[in-house]
Amino acid sequence: MSGDTKSRVEAGIEVLGRDLVETRNQIIKNANTVGNLTAEVRQISKQLERRRQGFTLGSLGTYVLFVIVIGGGAYLVLQARLEQLAVEMNGLRRQHASAQVRLERLRDEARKRRESETKAMAFYLLMKARDVPKALKLYPSVASLPLTKVEAALFERYVQSKQSSLAYTGYATGMRAIDEKNWKRAVLEFRRSLSYVVRSPHQASLHYYLGIALTKIGSYKQAAEALETAAKAGADKLVSSQIYYHMGGVYGLLQQRQKALKFYKRYIKGHPRGSHARLARRQIKALSK
Repeated sequence: MSGDTKSRVEAGIEVLGRDLVETRNQIIKNANTVGNLTAEVRQISKQLERRRQGFTLGSLGTYVLFVIVIGGGAYLVLQARLEQLAVEMNGLRRQHASAQVRLERLRDEARKRRESETKAMAFYLLMKARDVPKALKLYPSVASLPLTKVEAALFERYVQSKQSSLAYTGYATGMRAIDEKNWKRAVLEFRRSLSYVVRSPHQASLHYYLGIALTKIGSYKQAAEALETAAKAGADKLVSSQIYYHMGGVYGLLQQRQKALKFYKRYIKGHPRGSHARLARRQIKALSK
């Protein structure tokens, strides 16, 4: 081999060596680049996985939160509805109780009305039969019933009329008994008259003669009460000027000396020349010893 050829071969080998070195370096560089890329890809994959997991957990949390919110809202709505239903139920119960009370009241009123009609009819039949004593005895219970205005007015007029008539009859009969000196009969008739009418037009006279009759039968305390009532009704002017004399006598019989003196003196003061003035002075003298 010639020298030129050898030089060319050596030059070619040198060039080839450099190319091999460069190729090796490039391979190493590429390998490093690939390793770096692989590492980056792995890093990116890990980040993506973490994000995916985070997204999944976040979605689950959001879903749970959503369910809680929706469930809580539904519970609150249900609770509010239940409370509203409870209020409505209580209202219905109160209405039911009120209706029951009204129903019982209506039943009671109906029952009382039936009783009223029954008693009113019984009273009316007594009126028609002219059974006055029984009618008057029944009237207090009838008057307290829920009568109609017409019934109440009719029954009241009837009773007042009959009571006035019976009161006058008792008074007149009692006065005849006084004339006959039948003192017990007089007391009976005067009391019967007073039982029919509390304030009789003959008030003063009734109590005066009742007091006299009671004195005659020895009922002095009751006689004093009757004479006191007669005096308050004006018997001194309307019936007899002797009422204070008789009151003095009754209190004397009751051993009430001061009251007896009081009424004897009152009689003399009002009637110094009265028919019983001398007897009154004699009683005063006797009581003053």
